[in-house]
Amino acid sequence: MKSSETGASARKMDSLEWLQSARHPEGRAAAAGVLWLRGQEPWDPLEKAIQAAFLEYLLEQVWRNPASRRMAITFLCRLEGWSEVKVGKILGFSAADLEELELGLRPMSREDLEKIVAAQKLPRRRFEEIFLLTHAMVIMMDTGWEMTWQDQLEPLSFPERRALIAADKELQNGGLAELLCEKSREADDPEEAVALAELAFLVLELVKAPVESFRLGDEGFVWGHLGHALQRRGDQAAAEAAFAECIKRWETGDGFESVDRQDRSKAEILQSLVPGLPPYDRNRRLSRSRPPRQEARKGKRR
Repeated sequence: MKSSETGASARKMDSLEWLQSARHPEGRAAAAGVLWLRGQEPWDPLEKAIQAAFLEYLLEQVWRNPASRRMAITFLCRLEGWSEVKVGKILGFSAADLEELELGLRPMSREDLEKIVAAQKLPRRRFEEIFLLTHAMVIMMDTGWEMTWQDQLEPLSFPERRALIAADKELQNGGLAELLCEKSREADDPEEAVALAELAFLVLELVKAPVESFRLGDEGFVWGHLGHALQRRGDQAAAEAAFAECIKRWETGDGFESVDRQDRSKAEILQSLVPGLPPYDRNRRLSRSRPPRQEARKGKRR
């Protein structure tokens, strides 16, 4: 989840209007928990006990979700107006550490999240409300493209899918390309796996990536999946050519740190699919991308 997405998401969270579109059972359960926390407590002792037990169970499930723990910091800062610098100081994190946290490169433990909430003196009920909101948003973002696939694309033939993607700008999104790659990995039929990877390429052709290095990273991800599918189909020469294209973008592309619904990074996935892929040096890439931004800030101070 990118910073711009989390910022826009946080701004509309408190309205709860978006919860109407929560379709995943886990997301709907989190939404129900938020509504209970915001409503009046039931007067009936038995109903009150049932509600308290449900919320306790639900929150325990949310605590186990690493993405929800990480993203809670972002949403808490947006909704409560907290300074990310101050939050970082509480944990001993730098701005770069916080960026890695949001990208999924650094875990957020329960102890650290509780430490921040205690230091900021946030009322427990408000924290639980925002934590459940965060979880519902994470689930919706993680499952949104899956729902789109089930509703709009899965019932169609491959030619119909291509035509719909070409015509519908809402489908021209890198998130759909990633889902198609996931479907390609999971496909039992090698022919279907190849067709799904090729469909992911169509999506990327229609997406206007704002940053060249991230476009190359997206392309490398799809090339790796296409090579894997071709290899499964028995077309070794084409597979090796696709793997070569993936490796070429491996050195110049960015975005391989972002994680999927199983909390696995793109780098980890590619390394399981592409033979001969060099080890992923995350520290070198981060140091490669950060100095220009740091120099730009120094220039402004002078």
